Amino acid sequence: MGIFEPFRAIGYITAGGVPFSVQRLGSQTFVTVSIGKAFHVYNCAKLNLVLAGPQLPKKIRALASYKEYTFAAYGSDIAVFKRTDQVITWSRHEEKVNMLYLFGEYVLSADVKGNIFIWAFKGAEPNSEPVGSISLGDKFTPTSIMHPDTYLNKMWIFDNNDGDARLLRFRSGHSAPPRCIRFYGNGKCILSAGQDRAFRLFSVVQDQQSRELSQRHVTKRAKKLRVKEEEIKLKPVITFDCAWQWADMLAKALMALQMLSRIFFHMSILNLAYVWRLQNFVIGEHILTPSSGSETPIKACVISACGNFTILGTEGGWIEKFNLQSGISRGNYIDTSLAMQCAHDGEVVGLACDATNGSLISAGYHGDIKVWDFKTCKLKSRLDAGKSVTKIAYHRANGIVYVFRIFGYSHVEFFSDN
Repeated sequence: MGIFEPFRAIGYITAGGVPFSVQRLGSQTFVTVSIGKAFHVYNCAKLNLVLAGPQLPKKIRALASYKEYTFAAYGSDIAVFKRTDQVITWSRHEEKVNMLYLFGEYVLSADVKGNIFIWAFKGAEPNSEPVGSISLGDKFTPTSIMHPDTYLNKMWIFDNNDGDARLLRFRSGHSAPPRCIRFYGNGKCILSAGQDRAFRLFSVVQDQQSRELSQRHVTKRAKKLRVKEEEIKLKPVITFDCAWQWADMLAKALMALQMLSRIFFHMSILNLAYVWRLQNFVIGEHILTPSSGSETPIKACVISACGNFTILGTEGGWIEKFNLQSGISRGNYIDTSLAMQCAHDGEVVGLACDATNGSLISAGYHGDIKVWDFKTCKLKSRLDAGKSVTKIAYHRANGIVYVFRIFGYSHVEFFSDN
């Protein structure tokens, strides 16, 4: 039995397929569910009943909740409850309401014909009207409404003469165009590698925190050798990956310090990979070299979800796993059906590791996508993308692989890691 398989059912507290509403109040979490024409509110800690709403004229079709307010759509009407007392009824829809969405201090309601109304519930009168409306037309029926909570208090301003958005922030520091760039640290920082052979960390919040990652006394060595700094720096980065690790440090008390391990790969005649740690912003002591027997450049990399391993993919189709702490090789991924003992018959263009270190996904330039057992390095399954693949991206939360293929234009396909 897997750790995420159900053990037993403890009872059903909802009916009719109406989505439940979850909210957190203080240190407790509550869920509001439909039981036909009424609603129940449960404490999620032990699933004990907290509130039971009154009966409505029709079955509930949608629910939303905000603190002590509960919003229940039935038929074409919407009832607003303050705890168990119905304080307002919104009756502007002419069709059945099938969705409710909480948007700050407003509630969005959508019916089956694509009509959306915006309601203000704080301080509203019993017969209040909507503050806005959106019509999507008869040919479009919304199936879901979503808006990230982080954007509730943000506004994007489009007031330039050409209609473009106003520039919010910019960062500079490279003396040549960037080659690779990505967010990390909850979007508060940016990692950027440029053609100037520099790898920089930019702070989105405060530019004073931006800095270049050290390559071991470049300035001092350049002065000693009487050469330019660019001449002794590592070759430009062509790809990199990053992962979060947790370590314990004793400083009057045991506390968890968040540390970042990153691995970068540089264009070079030799197939070498370098490791940095953001703890002190310097290059690590290990230089990783695949044991393929041929000095083919490294083209792809990924760090495992746990942050302890990195997997390298080369231009010659070789894939190898390394321990980041020791720099020791921990196995090769080999497809025994190939004439050459390697993972792909051609360049490895992408690597991805799932959230539980169960599977490794690799993509070859010729369109072959393979799933491997992460621990045993054995091939589990394969599929053909049909055309040459240039890149893959993997979303660990939902297990979807985004495959970019060549059709004369960029194309994206989706595959489950199952």
